[in-house]
Amino acid sequence: VSLILVDSPEKRMRLHREGVLRLFLLKYRKQLRTQIEHFPGLNQIQLLSASIPGMNLEEQLVRLLARRALFANEQLPATNEQFQNLCNQARNRMSVVIQELIELIGPAIEKYHQVLMRVDQAKQPYLKPITDDIRSQLAHLVHARMFADTPWKWLCHYPRYLNGILYRLDKATTGNHQKDIIQLPQFLPLWDNARRRLESRTGIDDPEFILYRWMVEELRVSLFAQSLGTSLTVSPKRVEKQWKKVRQ
Repeated sequence: VSLILVDSPEKRMRLHREGVLRLFLLKYRKQLRTQIEHFPGLNQIQLLSASIPGMNLEEQLVRLLARRALFANEQLPATNEQFQNLCNQARNRMSVVIQELIELIGPAIEKYHQVLMRVDQAKQPYLKPITDDIRSQLAHLVHARMFADTPWKWLCHYPRYLNGILYRLDKATTGNHQKDIIQLPQFLPLWDNARRRLESRTGIDDPEFILYRWMVEELRVSLFAQSLGTSLTVSPKRVEKQWKKVRQ
């Protein structure tokens, strides 16, 4: 046990949450792994996820199952009694959470596999600005820790985000690439703000930044795959306004 001095309430909450999760994993890992080992279509999902560098799918699903079962109500224990109560609630929720994961994980990984194939096929030189942006998007959307780290609220939108990429590529490869390229100079600076911070890992606990990061993802859908709809109202101006709220 050690004490850590942190510089923000958000970081303190994250470390508290990680500590609770670690204790729960130590105590119930066997039960969690049993649930994941019986995950429908696990072998196929593992095969498709092999294209994600460093991905340990089973471990990611164990952590996601634990995180979702523990923190569904965002409550954090302050005493041992509260921790035990939270563990009991989490164990009772596991069957519900597994069903949520079944509905999300397989379809998301399959959609990602489709996206990779489509991006690789889009070799026309005039598509390079679009595919470069998509590759940058995917690098921060789909990665080795995406299931363990991405807030559940936003993870649920992954199928739509990935569908948005397919829709964007469909338009770009059927003669409608010019509008996409015209919009990129307006969009890319907003994405660069998020990308640089994600890569430096600085200030990523700031709730205003978290909202900004996912507003940018929603803006992609709004600009390049508008017919899919967004989960919140976004525009370049709204995203710029949100960036001003981010702790610099």
